[in-house]
Amino acid sequence: MKIRTVNEFSDFLDGEFAWRRKELTTLKNSFQTAPLLARPTHIRAGVAMLYAHWEGFVKTTAEAYITFVGLQRLRYDQLSPQILGLCFHADLVSLQETKGSVAHSSFATFVLTGLGSRAQVPKHGVIETKSNLNAKRFHQIVDILDLDFNPYELKQNIIDAQLLNWRNTIAHGQYICPSDDEFESLYQNVSDFLRNFKDQLENAAVTGRFRRS
Repeated sequence: MKIRTVNEFSDFLDGEFAWRRKELTTLKNSFQTAPLLARPTHIRAGVAMLYAHWEGFVKTTAEAYITFVGLQRLRYDQLSPQILGLCFHADLVSLQETKGSVAHSSFATFVLTGLGSRAQVPKHGVIETKSNLNAKRFHQIVDILDLDFNPYELKQNIIDAQLLNWRNTIAHGQYICPSDDEFESLYQNVSDFLRNFKDQLENAAVTGRFRRS
């Protein structure tokens, strides 16, 4: 995936959002027109699909943003503290695990002399959802990308107690069926989550939030 310009990134976000929104809208319409006795099945399937698009959209678009940042060909000293920390994460973990002074001094030397070199922004293993994207893990992703968690602050219980818990219960073969109103509310919240996250990523790319101010 080569996303080098802001326009390419915006187009990617629009495409990811559009097909997911279309599928979720079809799902909602199917639920609303289903016979009364068939609605529980539609709701249970719908909860699983809502979660799938929640995790899939966050992971896919966050990774695309990091790829976009990496392709800007910036130096380490041009990156924001959050993205710079992302670049050094593996090194810091390795330093924590080793007792050798050579590794420590080598890293210190790089910090003193290498910040003017082109940044190597990691693309793999950075966005971890662990197939269980709860509010805490999502908060960590938002922090890694230097975005604002405030739009989701009061919605954490919806993410954990409804979206994630209901999905896990259904995925593990247990019976649970939210009411019609609960499902429609969850559908609207997930739709809002996806749009908010999309808008935040696009704004970060347009404004160059990944750059050191």
